[in-house]
Amino acid sequence: MANSVVHPSYLSLDWALQYYEMIPEYVPNPTSVTTDRGVRFTAQNSLFIYYHVQPSFFKGYRQEKFNGYKINIACPEKALVDKIYLFLQSNRFSIEWLKELRLQNLDSLNLEKLESFSQETKRKKFREAVELTYQYIKG
Repeated sequence: MANSVVHPSYLSLDWALQYYEMIPEYVPNPTSVTTDRGVRFTAQNSLFIYYHVQPSFFKGYRQEKFNGYKINIACPEKALVDKIYLFLQSNRFSIEWLKELRLQNLDSLNLEKLESFSQETKRKKFREAVELTYQYIKG
C-alpha cells in the first residue's frame, strides 16, 4: 500500500533496514522516500511516513515480492544512505550516531555501491558522512 498512495515512492530508511535485518528493531510503520512533498497519514492501523528527497537522489531501489504484493524497496546500501541523507538535514553526523543505529549483518553490503550513492549530490557534508560510514563498516 505504501508505494501506491504516494507516487513515486519506495520503501526505505528504518523499514527497509529492518527488512534486510540490518537493525535489530521491528519497524511496524512503513517509511518511504518520495520526490513529492513529505507526508504522514494513518491507514489500516499503520502510520505511513514519506520523506522528500531531490529527484536526482531518487534511485537505488528495486521491485520485490512481499506478502504477495510487489513493493518498491531501496537496496540495503541505499536504505542506509537515505537514512544518512535525511538525518543530515537537521543534525550533525557522528560515528556515535551511527553506532546508535546498532547496524548488523553488514558483511552483505556492497561498499562500493554504498560509496557510489554519495556522488549523487554536491553536498560535501553528506559525501563526508558516507565516507565515514564506509570506513566504519570496513573496519
